Amino acid sequence: METTSNPTRHQPAVDRGGEWVVLSGEEYKIPPLNFRSLRELQGKISSLNTGGGLPTAAQMTTVIEVVHAALKRNYPDITVEAIEDIVDVGNMMQVFTAVLQVSGMQRAAVPKT
Repeated sequence: METTSNPTRHQPAVDRGGEWVVLSGEEYKIPPLNFRSLRELQGKISSLNTGGGLPTAAQMTTVIEVVHAALKRNYPDITVEAIEDIVDVGNMMQVFTAVLQVSGMQRAAVPKT
């Protein structure tokens, strides 16, 4: 994801595996989505338009919901507000793609922001 020298690594409270990603200079281990979250978010994930330009409010909400659903599996106390503070326009598609990939899903040709 982002390149940061010596990011602060947050060890998971519950380790359900996953991939380490750097968000705002801090490293988090993002696990796969569980079936409940995938079922609840599948329609939003499928309809996310990754075309160019600034993200819409709906796109940002979807990314935040997906990242929060994944991260709360390893970090049960993490809040939506905390996710909103560490995910930004520069890393939103990278972290979203990381969640999809670690969950066994792939998006075709996700543009870099």
